[in-house]
Amino acid sequence: MTDLPKKPSDHMMEQYDALKPLAKVLGLFNKDIRESVKKMDESAADLRKFQAATKVFIDRYSGLGWTLCDSISTTHIIAAVENESIDEGETALTNYFLAETELEHAGYKFHRETYRIWMPLFERAKERLLADDFISAVPLLFMIIDGICLKYFQRHPFSGAAEKDVFDSFTSGPDALEKAYALLGQTRRKINDDEISIPFRHGILHGVDTNYGHRIVAAKAVNILRATIDYVEASLSETARIEDAVKEQTPPKWKDISETIQRTQSLKNATADWTPREDVEAKILAVSGTPHDFDNNSPEAMAADYLAAIISKNYGFLGSAGVFWTEGSPGKRAGEMRDQFAELEITGWTITGYTDTASAATNVTANVTGIRLGQAIDGEIIIRCIYQAIEDQKPLTRGMEGGRWYVMPNVHSAIWQIKT
Repeated sequence: MTDLPKKPSDHMMEQYDALKPLAKVLGLFNKDIRESVKKMDESAADLRKFQAATKVFIDRYSGLGWTLCDSISTTHIIAAVENESIDEGETALTNYFLAETELEHAGYKFHRETYRIWMPLFERAKERLLADDFISAVPLLFMIIDGICLKYFQRHPFSGAAEKDVFDSFTSGPDALEKAYALLGQTRRKINDDEISIPFRHGILHGVDTNYGHRIVAAKAVNILRATIDYVEASLSETARIEDAVKEQTPPKWKDISETIQRTQSLKNATADWTPREDVEAKILAVSGTPHDFDNNSPEAMAADYLAAIISKNYGFLGSAGVFWTEGSPGKRAGEMRDQFAELEITGWTITGYTDTASAATNVTANVTGIRLGQAIDGEIIIRCIYQAIEDQKPLTRGMEGGRWYVMPNVHSAIWQIKT
């Protein structure tokens, strides 16, 4: 693919470098601008630190069977490279990828239509990982990786499944997933019962490398599985993400600049006038099956309506009320919601509190009961609501004309991760 736009992070840094000199001059005369420049400097420093860390990560760990992936925590990438000892860095990565919360997060992906056929395999692999039965878990993880590659790329992982460059994805490139796959498929012919620390798929599945049942091998297999899923999703969303980047990097017209200035000033005025409400905790504010008395254009009302729509399986409403990271038709979004709740039934909910976290954001607390994969669930979740413009989904201060409340996508994973 030719004439690609810059990666969003690179474009952001270019914009920062271009605006910084002027912003610093203006900051001499305006305290608010000085504060904004300070935050810009901090954000730019964090981004540069992360970019440098990814390069060190590749140099230090890619030859050991680890790979960058889009879903990995930036904090853990930085922590791994800040460890002077590679052994300590590998221990930190192993603990991260085998943490129960991370396995739950990875498992959530398998409740979607894209990967649901492998859900039984992953659930069993997760069970074995949590029981430290790595001998049983690792082959299951290899099976899932193989299946995903064959379905979406018509190739085995070690036969070029990840050789295509994908725009703005850490999984793309010869030192990323492609290199990890090469290690997976490395031919192993000599019978070996010495402990290994690299997930040699060929040697393990062919009974050549028999001493593989260790935490570090399992963690690397989980890492590669997560990178595989990230690579699939980056490939499927690539066209939409390129289009978004082109729009973002196209110089605006004077009319658009004028409208943006007016909008920014209106937003600034509204934000200056806003004050958060007092937090509400541990109160019964609304219950499923009965009408709520929230203000119709409030985050609490949106949370209640959203939960009610999950119970009634109103996927059209769920598709229109949620925040989505990529563009899609109402029908497509409704279909995505149907997929996400295919194995989940919500039977009741109670809204018990809320906290205004910003002028455009509120966290609503709710207790949810239901059935997931045939097992009863009962627990507390946080529903993050954001006030956005209906036209272009840009954040607005609550109450501003042309806006409404939307629900952030974390609510789905929060429900899936309620303990049984």
